[in-house]
Amino acid sequence: MKLTRGFCSYVGSRITQPGIMRDMSTHSEEMEKQARALSPEKKAELARIVIEDLDTAVDHNAEQLWLEEAERRHEAFLRGELEARPGDEVMQRARDRLGRRDI
Repeated sequence: MKLTRGFCSYVGSRITQPGIMRDMSTHSEEMEKQARALSPEKKAELARIVIEDLDTAVDHNAEQLWLEEAERRHEAFLRGELEARPGDEVMQRARDRLGRRDI
């Protein structure tokens, strides 16, 4: 592609004209609009997918480690070393800490 005077953008391995970038921006805005219209559950699912895709340093043992942690906590609860709290209380505490109401 021959570069001419004016504004061009480098995207990936190619140089694009400004109109293409506007199209991408419009597409991104439409995707954002659609994402905002999702239910909280679908937003969480989408966020998980995007984060997993962005996270290139995935710890393949993470799931196993979380299972072991859950088992350890459950056993501690059964021994009386941990007390249970109502889910609503736990979620409210998380909302308060994050300053959000949409969790």
